[in-house]
Amino acid sequence: MEDIYSAFSAVADSLLSSRKEDDDSKYGPVARKEHEFNNLLEEQDFENYFISRLPAGRYATAKEIDGVKTLLIDTETIPKSVLMEHSGKFEQAFEQMGGIAIGNRSGIAPAVDSVDEVYKLNEGRIPTQLLSVFEDSLVLRSVERRKNLSRGTVYDWRGEISSNYSSSGHDPQVAQNLISLCSTGYFDEKDVFDQMYIELVQDGSHSIQEYKNIVGDYIKENPFAVFVKAQGMSGRDVYHMAKGKTEDIDRYPASPGFVEICGKGQETHPIIDDARDLLSENCDFDMTTRRNRTIDQKILRIITDPS
Repeated sequence: MEDIYSAFSAVADSLLSSRKEDDDSKYGPVARKEHEFNNLLEEQDFENYFISRLPAGRYATAKEIDGVKTLLIDTETIPKSVLMEHSGKFEQAFEQMGGIAIGNRSGIAPAVDSVDEVYKLNEGRIPTQLLSVFEDSLVLRSVERRKNLSRGTVYDWRGEISSNYSSSGHDPQVAQNLISLCSTGYFDEKDVFDQMYIELVQDGSHSIQEYKNIVGDYIKENPFAVFVKAQGMSGRDVYHMAKGKTEDIDRYPASPGFVEICGKGQETHPIIDDARDLLSENCDFDMTTRRNRTIDQKILRIITDPS
């Protein structure tokens, strides 16, 4: 927990410094909430951190949650420029905690360098109710790419994200789809959803709201990717799933023209190979394979539109 303390202490110092420039009195009213935040951190009278919205625009408050003294921090009230100033410290903190960062990571994601670029690109393009899932998914991806997380850690983290989403009455599978789509890089610049935005909005006649609705359908129905699990899926299962998607993908606006089979971990790679053999025997598709060695991911692309 030392690294996350260091990150927030640096944030508190920056907030104080910026407010003092606007206030002639060291303890004047302009800097009151900044001093409160700084004092809470200096006292260190807490054992855990939790990111939460707070009333009255406060940065932080101390509460006892389930018998544990907890510092609640509202990162939504902290200027993003201040969070970005200390993004390196937050990355170190996420790594130190083995992937399970602090309670609810919503609001922290834009502070991480490897997250901020993709988040900013898509912030106005994704349905609003999915933004918190998107933030958390980006943080998970960032940590997973920098640190060798166990399968159990990733599973628990994904479960936490989808559980938070479903607690508002939403389908947890939609959150799981978004996590996987984000992890594979489909929301990165020049990848599937960026190209879709260029085609439909930038060079086309669709409004941003129409685009958001289309993206929402893509996330909900996951029409162009099969995410392979090491347990409970066979090559034949994956073959049938992928073949079904190839038959439907062209009905989606701005179809990417392919279906991809994605598997993380060595255990999934033979399953993908078996699916490819079945596709070769029974279908007439061009196929290519690529690897993301950073996270031991193998991706088989089935090209449905060769143009």
